[in-house]
Amino acid sequence: MLPLTKFLVMIVMAVGLGLAAAGEARADPVIWTLSGVTFSDGGIASGSFVYDATSNTVSAWSITVIGGDTGLFSPFIYNPGDSTAEGINAAFPGIFILSPGSRALQLGFAGPLTDSGGTLAIVPFDSTEESFGVTFFNFRDIASGSVVGAPPVPEPATLLLLGASFTMMALRGFRRKIGKRH
Repeated sequence: MLPLTKFLVMIVMAVGLGLAAAGEARADPVIWTLSGVTFSDGGIASGSFVYDATSNTVSAWSITVIGGDTGLFSPFIYNPGDSTAEGINAAFPGIFILSPGSRALQLGFAGPLTDSGGTLAIVPFDSTEESFGVTFFNFRDIASGSVVGAPPVPEPATLLLLGASFTMMALRGFRRKIGKRH
């Protein structure tokens, strides 16, 4: 085989191996951000949460609710320090965040949350905030809004692997060329 042809075959093989490594199936969690979320009493919700569709888990949430009927719903921030969260991505896709003894927030979505991101409307009928008292429960519905998930960015290590493959192939070809001169 001609040296140039052999070199090109090795480059094609290196590219193939690099692409195979880059094409490895991964499903990274997605950061979902609330957009334009308003309650029936005029209050608003803003913030974000991380959702992993593979394990149906919610993490790193920080959702602030303010305004509306502040006599029943004072401003509040749902976060891992004061509440728990879980995915309810089955027949009724959504998440449920509970702050024991005081508040709960349920967000229902028009479709399932995925690891690819996108925009999903919040379904008003399935979305509420509740305030707990000693002998009462107060509810307010979410009137409108959506969640926007940015797809995960490919890992830089994949590009590094592909670049290393090209570099090694070029160095090998260069060493052979020098070896033939001497």
